[in-house]
Amino acid sequence: MTIFKLGARGLAMVGQWTSKGVVPARSFSSMASELRVLTDLRSPHLWYPLARKMKRRWVLHIGPTNSGKTFEALQRLASVESGRYCGPLRLLAWEVYDKLKTGAVNGKPVRCSLMTGQEKVFDPKANHTSSTVEMADLDKVIDVAVIDEVQMLESNDRGWAWTRALLGLPAAEIHLCGEPRAQELITKLCDLCEDELEVKEYERLSSLSVANHSLEGSLRNIQRGDCIVAFGRSKIHQLKRDIEAKTPFRCCVVYGSLPPLTRQEQAKLFNERGSFPNGQSFDVLVASDAIGMGLNLEISRVVFSSLRKFDGQEERLLTASEIRQIGGRAGRFGTNTVEGIVTSLHNKDLPLLKRSFKTELPQIAKACLRPEIVMLEDFVHSIRHVWPREEGEDSLSLDTALQLFKDFHQTESSFFLGTTIDELRDLAKTIESVKMPLTDRFSFCLAPIDLSKEDRRRAAFYEMARMYSEKR
Repeated sequence: MTIFKLGARGLAMVGQWTSKGVVPARSFSSMASELRVLTDLRSPHLWYPLARKMKRRWVLHIGPTNSGKTFEALQRLASVESGRYCGPLRLLAWEVYDKLKTGAVNGKPVRCSLMTGQEKVFDPKANHTSSTVEMADLDKVIDVAVIDEVQMLESNDRGWAWTRALLGLPAAEIHLCGEPRAQELITKLCDLCEDELEVKEYERLSSLSVANHSLEGSLRNIQRGDCIVAFGRSKIHQLKRDIEAKTPFRCCVVYGSLPPLTRQEQAKLFNERGSFPNGQSFDVLVASDAIGMGLNLEISRVVFSSLRKFDGQEERLLTASEIRQIGGRAGRFGTNTVEGIVTSLHNKDLPLLKRSFKTELPQIAKACLRPEIVMLEDFVHSIRHVWPREEGEDSLSLDTALQLFKDFHQTESSFFLGTTIDELRDLAKTIESVKMPLTDRFSFCLAPIDLSKEDRRRAAFYEMARMYSEKR
């Protein structure tokens, strides 16, 4: 089934070209056909010819949190001559990088490079790389790739990176780790690529339960080994101060933007609590939802300070999947196996918490797509030639061109276009008043910058573009 979208704005714009005589009415049909070709996203697997030349073997490791699925995939990665780990967080990429280098995976150190959006540690003799999924290299043939938290391919903003890695990594074996609800869609994508699929199912290694009582809104009910989950760096540090003021415990903190070495130090202090000879102990962890992505932390009980978070667009309730992913980090397995407990700080959150762990989660229906950059460039340059000019000036704004791409695009029913186009449009609108060639403007809008969080970033982005246009 093909989904074809032509928004009202797209129809209005093309209609204006025709009515003003910019485009002859008889050419409307041919132009629309050309636009549909340029925005055709129905066969994304064909964007990656190197991977299509291979008969890849997919191994899907599915199970709940703390079930050992990622550990088994990493063991396979460490056993081969060349490979890549693709993770959802730079902190997790660092963690796997350290595990491979130190031999913590299978007892044998593996030379490894690191690649994230913020760091690059290159070992010229290494055949393995640990990276965030967005940094996956699709031009190098390898033995094994591990793609972690594969259910993230449904994400409206970042899911495209998982879809791209799945369809495009030229690896003989691709090990996918994630939730059971991804199985049906993964099977469809594997069939689309004409690859082979093996499914391995896992059970949780330690028990997990939701408490019958919350902390009654009191931080004095915090216990040693607890992880208090909060959303936003300022809230995390405020909770840390409040807990240390109201209890005898000292706190560590972990969140996504924390520098990796600091994160390692904080995790070590928390995981080795009670083992310091001077009596200094860090017994409680205050963390963001980053812990849900599998960071190695010895948590006894997860306490949600809230079940609402700001996702960059709006404040919303956590989904059942997110609650399970975060809460499931409670409990430890090993020489000192501990049952995992999940609860909330406030009574009002406990009913939703319990329902989330009882709800049967539906299968993921669609994978997010982002058109390859060359496709967007071709579209912008093609449409530029037929756009009306005012007094000899190119009046096509990048924002308008990207909106037209969004309006005309086509996908198959297993895919959807994510928010990448909207993010590019936001960047384009920010620097719309800056005079520069369309090609340069497009390059600026490909900058990996999130404008949803801080006005200072938007101002800095605009100033950088203005200074470039003035050749300073």
